[in-house]
Amino acid sequence: MVILGMLVCIALALFVVAAVAVPAQRDGESFWTAEGEATVNQIVDRTGTAVSAVRSATGEAVSVVRDKVGSSAR
Repeated sequence: MVILGMLVCIALALFVVAAVAVPAQRDGESFWTAEGEATVNQIVDRTGTAVSAVRSATGEAVSVVRDKVGSSAR
């Protein structure tokens, strides 16, 4: 029952955001303030850097495991 209530709240929140953002976007207004847009850009840059670091780290680990498993399986 709690999960259903949470889903209803999330749906209501999405509806409210859409009801405010869509007309504003049609009027040519930006959804973000200048400060908010700068913050979002910083987050996107940091996320891209973190994803690259994780991919390179896990890629190396995966290749090491593949080498070990491949050499012991043969």
